[in-house]
Amino acid sequence: MALMSWRSAVSWVLFYLFFLVCGRPTYLCDLLWCFCVAVSIGAPRSLLFRAAARVVSCGERNIRGALQQPTLHHLEHGQHHLSVNHCGNWQERYKALHASIKSGNAAPRYAVSVHHAGLADSLVKAVWVFYYALLTDRAFLLGFPPTQDAHYEWAYEGPNVNWTDGDHVLARVNYTKPTGPQDSGVYLFNNLVSWDSQDTDAKMFADGDLASKAEQAETVVFWKGSGKTFALFDNPHYKKRLLAMGLRPDTAVGCALNFLFEPNAAVKAVFEREFTSLSQPQVLRIGIQIRTSSYSDAAFFDKEKAAEQLHMSFWDAWFECAQQIEDDNVVANRQVLWYLLSDSQPLREFAKEKFGDKLLVTIPGEGMALGHSTWGADDPYQAFISAAGENWLFGMTDYQVVTGASYFGKVGALRSMGWHNLYSLWVQEKDNVSSVARLGNLQSRQCGKHDYEHLEDVSARWFGI
Repeated sequence: MALMSWRSAVSWVLFYLFFLVCGRPTYLCDLLWCFCVAVSIGAPRSLLFRAAARVVSCGERNIRGALQQPTLHHLEHGQHHLSVNHCGNWQERYKALHASIKSGNAAPRYAVSVHHAGLADSLVKAVWVFYYALLTDRAFLLGFPPTQDAHYEWAYEGPNVNWTDGDHVLARVNYTKPTGPQDSGVYLFNNLVSWDSQDTDAKMFADGDLASKAEQAETVVFWKGSGKTFALFDNPHYKKRLLAMGLRPDTAVGCALNFLFEPNAAVKAVFEREFTSLSQPQVLRIGIQIRTSSYSDAAFFDKEKAAEQLHMSFWDAWFECAQQIEDDNVVANRQVLWYLLSDSQPLREFAKEKFGDKLLVTIPGEGMALGHSTWGADDPYQAFISAAGENWLFGMTDYQVVTGASYFGKVGALRSMGWHNLYSLWVQEKDNVSSVARLGNLQSRQCGKHDYEHLEDVSARWFGI
């Protein structure tokens, strides 16, 4: 009898400690151990049942917490938190390397991405040039060609690395805009002055050892070129290394863009309303990007001509696609917001009149210019601010319906790092020009849950990613 009383006393002490510790889920294994000890010394059955229930409850809290813990956070103004779970473990090392080169503590080794064409084209190139810099231990820089008085600092800050001074590096190596058949090539300096563009595009990023081609060059300048980021993940020299860094093809573009860029105060001021509206994760946000004309067509800059040529009903397919996505993905009592981008002001105005408060769209006015390129713009500063702001905002949406023959919407979609979220609509062009005056037939497109654009198709069509 005395022995039984001793066991009961010890059981009560153990269970007191057990319940005390159970409030701290990190000690779940200790709780289970205490439970086993209590069983072994004959604890009262009623307490055992209560303990078992408490253990299960603690375990469920742990599991729910792990499942609900986000790996990607949408911070204020659409900037992503680059958690190790989502973008890998390379950031701190590269930040230290970059800072060391820029400060002069390490030997000068630069990879310069030169702005060309529209903003989205240049951002696509900046991403794969950045990964070239990451894999070859170079400091990534951005620059505009000497013929353009424009700067990335007009619209962006570098939240992690200082990519400015690209213009000064180009000046030091006596860089000029390349001409002729090598216009899409890579240009090396310090006695390494040729890198065959076909070799670069077709082989080097998909199969080659990038470092061996220009190891001794201080500066590598990239002028033009189609997307190569996805190709790196099939390169036998770098595939395992990229995966070991925690990078994946589906998030690599977004990880790079969010690491390199953040909209500055000027952009946030112009688009304050839009940033506020799209910074609501509980809202289902569907982005719609409609490009009605090519950069070379007068309609792009001539609003009156665009209005004359524009057939509004032709673009209904983009909105119908958005509606189908909404129908398949909205849940009860969840608010829905469509966000529209277009190079056509009449189309923006028509859509706003038709869809009302459901549609968020910026009507160009003071401080905001229509167009996504500084080339040919009346006010390059406003054009760059507008392009950067709208591209960033598009990446804050959950699903994206885009024009296939355009980078602008795709870059935003990839920056969002969503999953099965991109739907492209392609126009069968006449005379190989995607202008309103020469539009052909719209290729049929369903926008159901399983009709999303596959990443392999995104990387292969147009000019690649």
